[in-house]
Amino acid sequence: MAFPDFDPVQVFRDFVTDKVPSSGKWNPRKPEIRRLLKSYESAILALIAGQGGDIELARGVISFAVTGGTANDIVAEPDSELPDNPGSAVYILGGVLEPNTGNVTINGKPLLTNSGNQIASGGLVADGIYLFLDDGANYRLLSDYASAAIVAAAEAQAERAETAATEAALYDPTFRYKSIPDLLSSMRAPGGAGTVWQAGEFLYEEASTGATDHHVETAAGVKLYVLPDQQGAYAATAFGVSSAVADNTTIYNRIIAGLPANSKIVWPDKQTLLGHFLSPGKVFDLDLNGSTLVNTLDNQSIVQMGHSPRTAYDVTEVVLQRGARSFTVVGASSLFASGHIGYLWDSAVRPGGTQGVNYEVIKIDRVEGNTVYLQWPLYSYKGAGALKFYYSPVQHKNASIRNGKAHPTNTHIGMGFSVWNCDGVDFDRHRSENTSGRAFDCRYSINFSSNDTICDRPRSSGSGEGYGLALYAVTGVRVRKAHGYRCRHAYDQDSVYDFDVSDVYDPEDQSSCCALAHNGFASDGYLENVRSETSVTSGVYAVVLSAQGYGRGANEAKAENHCFYNVYIDGVQYDARLPLLATAARMGVYAQNSISGRIANVRLDHEDTTNPTSVNANGVRINGVPCGDLELSQIGGKRLGAPIFLEEVEYGPAGKYVARIRGITVDEACWVAIFSRGSWSWSVDGINLNAVLGPGVIQSGTHFSHLPVRYDIGSSLSYSGADVPIISHGGGAARPTGSKALSPRSISSAVAVVDGASISTAQLENRDMRLVLSSPSGAGSITLSATTALPQPAVNGAQAYVSVPAGLNDVVFPAGNNIHAGFTIAAGSAVRLVSYSNKWALA
Repeated sequence: MAFPDFDPVQVFRDFVTDKVPSSGKWNPRKPEIRRLLKSYESAILALIAGQGGDIELARGVISFAVTGGTANDIVAEPDSELPDNPGSAVYILGGVLEPNTGNVTINGKPLLTNSGNQIASGGLVADGIYLFLDDGANYRLLSDYASAAIVAAAEAQAERAETAATEAALYDPTFRYKSIPDLLSSMRAPGGAGTVWQAGEFLYEEASTGATDHHVETAAGVKLYVLPDQQGAYAATAFGVSSAVADNTTIYNRIIAGLPANSKIVWPDKQTLLGHFLSPGKVFDLDLNGSTLVNTLDNQSIVQMGHSPRTAYDVTEVVLQRGARSFTVVGASSLFASGHIGYLWDSAVRPGGTQGVNYEVIKIDRVEGNTVYLQWPLYSYKGAGALKFYYSPVQHKNASIRNGKAHPTNTHIGMGFSVWNCDGVDFDRHRSENTSGRAFDCRYSINFSSNDTICDRPRSSGSGEGYGLALYAVTGVRVRKAHGYRCRHAYDQDSVYDFDVSDVYDPEDQSSCCALAHNGFASDGYLENVRSETSVTSGVYAVVLSAQGYGRGANEAKAENHCFYNVYIDGVQYDARLPLLATAARMGVYAQNSISGRIANVRLDHEDTTNPTSVNANGVRINGVPCGDLELSQIGGKRLGAPIFLEEVEYGPAGKYVARIRGITVDEACWVAIFSRGSWSWSVDGINLNAVLGPGVIQSGTHFSHLPVRYDIGSSLSYSGADVPIISHGGGAARPTGSKALSPRSISSAVAVVDGASISTAQLENRDMRLVLSSPSGAGSITLSATTALPQPAVNGAQAYVSVPAGLNDVVFPAGNNIHAGFTIAAGSAVRLVSYSNKWALA
């Protein structure tokens, strides 16, 4: 049997001279690696040949890569075709994702131990690599899997020990202890400033006897500094942080006081730790290392950094418009510095309360005299009241919290993990359970990034409770994967600008899975891939841009000054598991103010078979004031009141808003396709519906009679069921101008008329305004209804063509409610009608 003739410890050693750091870093040599692997191959083949029995000597090695399945039923892809004969190849399984919990199969075939038994739970370990053969009926491991698991654990421990040994070699400790408790209880006399002490894998440097900035102190009064590891990270364990400590807050305070800002601190591995890490004057790079953090106080965040006091400075301007590049503060050049951040506020408060709204964080480009110049244009309007600039000379940069879990007690009312006032914030891979307020919180900051936060089962989800990831007054945001379970908002933001958010999900949404503008302040950003599932009866919106921060009184922000500019939403799925109710307010996207940009690919699906009876339940609803162009594309779902609901509130100059609607599709039934009122001007094409149960394909409510309104309807319009009007108007509503392309549903059939008959909107519109009248033959004439011979025009400026075939009766249209002057169509002739002032007339 051939054994490796190279020692892998030497081939892959860390230093040129093994375990001598001063000799320099060692780079493994490829010829030595190849020779080592070749000797492994020879040894493996020799082992196989020595198995005896009917298993043939392997003729090759085939690797299986795990591509799916579960921990027990593994699906793996081989890198080459499998041989027909059992035992003719050695198989390698790599990339095991998690330990098994029962009997194991690979692609449906049992994987057994070397001796032919089932593999025990935990026998396969994550990231393990396994050699096995095919004996015909089963796969058989070549090695003892239990030993493999033990070896994996031993290797991890050995690596930690080697790292500790390397670091110890660098520092050459004078005094050594087995554990931190042994060190702290030591009565050894001081060795002198600079002496290196060691406890387990952790190293310390002795401080002078008069030091006050030391990190730990022994029972004999020796003061020590914790030394970082080779990567510059400090272990919280070395300071005494432990699950055995009833409250780690005092130890945390020593860490905060003793380490410089931005130090990397690594928590103990996967422990449950009590206490509060509160650092108002510094921010750090915190790796919580899978540990669960629990509060000991009810009204404090579990982790909070950067909450420095700020000073409010009066801004000279009365109003700052969106797009402003500067503002003025008396004495600015002696107060502020280039590259620093602060935030502007115009004294706006939420109506009915004192909560401030409408903040914006800015970064200073330069200061000249009294003028502060911004690094980017202002995103928001400021002018509800006196303008203030909030600033602290203590500036924080690059805070990070990752790999942690917040699990507060049942009486806790604070936040989980929080960072304020920082340029550069990173939240990654966090979980929370049992929170009441905001699980993960960032405020008054810029350049925020988050990846993979999950807020699971918050303790409550009432108003102001049960938030997952929550941002308030943050500029420059990137979020990937903000999930929740039974949250009020899995993701929540307000006064947030320049954002890029993707993958927000809650399978048991309690209010709004994604609050994109909690109080009504947000612009210039992207939102993608939101999914909300709910069993809540009403008031649930997958995405909401709220108006609750607007008002009309003193120090209240007016809606017309805070439109949602340049917002792009793509991919929203809302699954409602309860029947559709006439009063149930459910929306895929609900913008409570005007919005410019694009909303696309939104679906609201009702699993129940109840049909709609009102316009409630919408794919997209917008209550707006004019601000710019909006595109709505591919909006629909299953059993909706109105896929698109457009309503304008009359504030300021109106009638300029344009929405371009491209694609409405509803499965099963809807009440109407579009409900529109106010002073909206829009165009639509690509309507594809099943049954329309309401008064028309498009229901037009009351408009502002003094404002221009225009509807333009394209040719791609399809719906099944009985004829209904294309546009149905509310009583007394002013008629818009507009156009409708040719798209006949029943142009080939004539409409039969008799004395006193009325022609309906559906009969006219569904024949594309080209009406053929059929009347009894013979001499004489037919006189239609004196009041409603024709329906009121859907839009002003429309045209209609009406004809009577030869050989039938003349048809008389008397003057009435909807006709300016009466006229007669003789048999064998046709007329062209036009609409103006809400009535028809001969062209």
